[in-house]
Amino acid sequence: MMDKQHQKDAMKQLRDGLKQPVRVNFIKANTVANKAVSTKYGYPKMIKKGEMTPAMLVDRETVLDDTVKLMEVNDRYNLGLSVSKAIYASLAKAQPA
Repeated sequence: MMDKQHQKDAMKQLRDGLKQPVRVNFIKANTVANKAVSTKYGYPKMIKKGEMTPAMLVDRETVLDDTVKLMEVNDRYNLGLSVSKAIYASLAKAQPA
């Protein structure tokens, strides 16, 4: 799927899945996905989606989907989780040593 359309679909899912979605929720989801993928590929700082390679964009779709799902569950059950920490930690565990 084209990344732009995938991102639109993910943001619609987030909008529909949160009790009271606000603009910052959408920014957070995209920022977490961008930073997680950037870190996975060895970049010390977050790079923008437009600067990512095709392989990075493929990984970004999966990470964005997972981020949106976690944000929804966190909101639905009032878990109080740090979504960014959970996503970054899960990617760090998946990295080969």
